[in-house]
Amino acid sequence: MEFALVFPFLLFIILAILQLGFIYSARQMVNYAAFCAARSAIVYKDAGRAKKAAVIACIPISPPISALVRDLTDIDISLAHRIPEGMGLVNELQPLNSVLEGTEKFIFMVASAYLFTQVEFLDKDGKKIEDLSSLNSGDDITVKVTYYYYLMFPLVNAVIGDSLLDMRNELVGETAAGYVDKIQDWINLDQYVNLNLYFLKLEAQTTLTVELTQGDLG
Repeated sequence: MEFALVFPFLLFIILAILQLGFIYSARQMVNYAAFCAARSAIVYKDAGRAKKAAVIACIPISPPISALVRDLTDIDISLAHRIPEGMGLVNELQPLNSVLEGTEKFIFMVASAYLFTQVEFLDKDGKKIEDLSSLNSGDDITVKVTYYYYLMFPLVNAVIGDSLLDMRNELVGETAAGYVDKIQDWINLDQYVNLNLYFLKLEAQTTLTVELTQGDLG
């Protein structure tokens, strides 16, 4: 009798410890993603390329879309193929795909990483940089990466995370917003959210200085 009363609390504590461990690991990956994006930004001065660097770093912590819609696997392919830029990234990473188990799984992971990764570029005053090509050697650039981490453990996810519906307004990227709208076209959004989908927003930023180019050296 006593064990039956204590067991739910014990189970919650065990799940919480596991989930916090995964969150700590994911936070390290997001920190690395911020560094990768910043490094790409100061070298190539290309916002699209810098975001791809962040997305690639976040692929290992991104669940396949099939994990987000377990009961609706028939639309998984359609979801992934409605992310043009994400699919372009898959094509670029084709050699990496060869070491993974299954092309579809890799596509789903890249799609999720692209959807839930946001990148901002800030100057030394904290103002958003719209055009990275305007950067000059010696300028500091801060890259802020926001990643929406999928919480997989039940009970705990509802306590420490936010539901997809609650976070919808924060997914300001056109691709991510369109992703939610497309799901609503196929299924009832409430049914989708009731699948216990909870996310935790993880943020990291890195500041680097634009390197000298060969032209700057005269």
